[in-house]
Amino acid sequence: RQMCMDEPREMQKYFKRQQRKSGGTLHYVLLDYGDYLHQLQQVGGGNLLPDDLHEAHIRLSARIKHIADSEKNVRFRVRRRLLRQYKWRKNGLLIRPVDSQNEIIREGELQHNCVAGYAERHINGETAIFVLRKLDKPGQPFCTVEFQEKSKTVVQCRGYRNSDAPEDAKEFIRLWLERMLKGGWK
Repeated sequence: RQMCMDEPREMQKYFKRQQRKSGGTLHYVLLDYGDYLHQLQQVGGGNLLPDDLHEAHIRLSARIKHIADSEKNVRFRVRRRLLRQYKWRKNGLLIRPVDSQNEIIREGELQHNCVAGYAERHINGETAIFVLRKLDKPGQPFCTVEFQEKSKTVVQCRGYRNSDAPEDAKEFIRLWLERMLKGGWK
């Protein structure tokens, strides 16, 4: 605001230059600049008049997303440590808690389900999200599992596109819960 008051002609030239670079309207350049200034406040400052506003806005957006993801991933790591006792392998299958924000998003994309929407509930301890994998294909989604820790129940175990889990996955989950209920985990 102070720059606009002190140097209105320079600011006008700056916004016109940004309009030419972006190919957009002056209205959208001003909106983007407002967003950019808000982002600068979030990260504690920076260049108030970047040479290429559009590129600077994109870079700052990516930086803010990285910071937010980093903070969430700390919470995912804490949750993973709390749930590691439930990690188990048997009959060529492995179950483990999700590792990160990126993994839960990737799981949803590859499985064509909405599990990414459970991220906050997972890291807040309201539910627990696990991935079920085949040991010979650990990077490939097989089933996604929602587990309620307090009641020791599986709310859902779903395959691709929210299909019912295959029989071998259902049997694995049954054995996993049986082991848990018999005191296999404390």
